[in-house]
Amino acid sequence: MKKTLLSLTITLLTGSSIAQNLIVNGDFEDYSACPTMFGGLYLANGWMNPNTASPDYFHTCGSGGFAVPLSDLGYQQPHSGFGYAGLVIKNSTPFLEQRDYMQTQLMSPLSIGTTYELSMWMSLADFYSQFSSSSFGALFSTVPVTTGDDETLPQTPQVLNDPNNYLASITSWTFVSFTFTADSSYSYVTIGNFYDDANTLTQPIPTGNWPKAYYFFDDITLSVATGISEASDVQVNIYPVPFADHLNVEVNNSTD
Repeated sequence: MKKTLLSLTITLLTGSSIAQNLIVNGDFEDYSACPTMFGGLYLANGWMNPNTASPDYFHTCGSGGFAVPLSDLGYQQPHSGFGYAGLVIKNSTPFLEQRDYMQTQLMSPLSIGTTYELSMWMSLADFYSQFSSSSFGALFSTVPVTTGDDETLPQTPQVLNDPNNYLASITSWTFVSFTFTADSSYSYVTIGNFYDDANTLTQPIPTGNWPKAYYFFDDITLSVATGISEASDVQVNIYPVPFADHLNVEVNNSTD
């Protein structure tokens, strides 16, 4: 009996802090081959391109301008590990509506009515970008999204970045997080800019070489939103200690 009660107590104290990441290869560590050219995202296991544009993959084993940390698009160490992805968020004339996206199948379908947190780390590519942008988000779907061109996807994403949250750092990684409640058993997620050019928000960056907004992405996670940050006032009382054949557990949640 003592072992059973102790196991219950450990689950109560720590179980809510462990959430499964539903994104396959969200850190872009696993690959089928090293990147050597534009459009190499498909080399990162589990990731695909939903349109005909050229989302990119960077890795320490890469070459031809797609190595890490120094590539043709910018200098950036991975947020973790050895690789990351790259997307055009805002393009330039004559390709104003051209968009890069990245898509992956989730490890399991989402549960209807459950709230999830999607998070990622982003960094603006310093060589390639003359703009920063706040115009990006994520689309969840039950089937893969596909299109025969390289322009803005017509679907409406469930989550969008704050329009005032311009990610302008070219030296460090910025954490971005969204929460949403699933209204269907979604099995895929697609990340990128779902706004047309007229509605894509940008701010100038003086150091870039091209009139684009290009971002590196790393450590993408999707998990059930635990709300653990809101549980700081939870108090757990366990008594008596030591105990013989009975253990009491009380949980008090203060809501001032």
